[in-house]
Amino acid sequence: MNKIDVVIPLGPGSIWQDNEVRYAIRSVCKYFVDLGRVFVVGEKPDFLNWSNSRLVHVDQRDVHGDDKDLNLIIKVLKACYSGVSDQFVRMSDDQCFLQPVLVKDLVPYYLYDLKTRTDYNNRWSKRLENTKKMLLAENKSTFNYESHFPMVYEREKFVSVNIKRFHKGISILLNLQCILLMKRSCLQDS
Repeated sequence: MNKIDVVIPLGPGSIWQDNEVRYAIRSVCKYFVDLGRVFVVGEKPDFLNWSNSRLVHVDQRDVHGDDKDLNLIIKVLKACYSGVSDQFVRMSDDQCFLQPVLVKDLVPYYLYDLKTRTDYNNRWSKRLENTKKMLLAENKSTFNYESHFPMVYEREKFVSVNIKRFHKGISILLNLQCILLMKRSCLQDS
């Protein structure tokens, strides 16, 4: 079976000096049976052993201020353009495995159908409402899979959906970052 990479977006502002990601990565390395590599996208905690070939850092700052969702999407897209496996597990820095887990064990969980929600009174819930409207317009199911649980993503589908939705801002940002990465690589090679 192919090994599956894990992507952990990591933003600034940990009140615990990023120890959350320390324990998340330890649990992944110990219990995720199908593990390929672990991609940490964003912050780069000094305490992690970056010489370990299974640990990959992808630099990506939070460039969209308080828009946490867009910052997360860009980080996962950046991992997609940095060599992550065709299927990968997207997990948060505060999620841990406590027993052996196979990728087939990570089934999608949904909390509820967005059609049943009626309290769209804050910023987050308004985003859910917009998502519901978009899904209904495209004749898609409206299940809310935002369950804060490690989930398996398919790289090409994730890229396709998100580039289509945010195409101008993300395309420009990723193209600029790829140019900078290539320039940096050329300078290091010379």
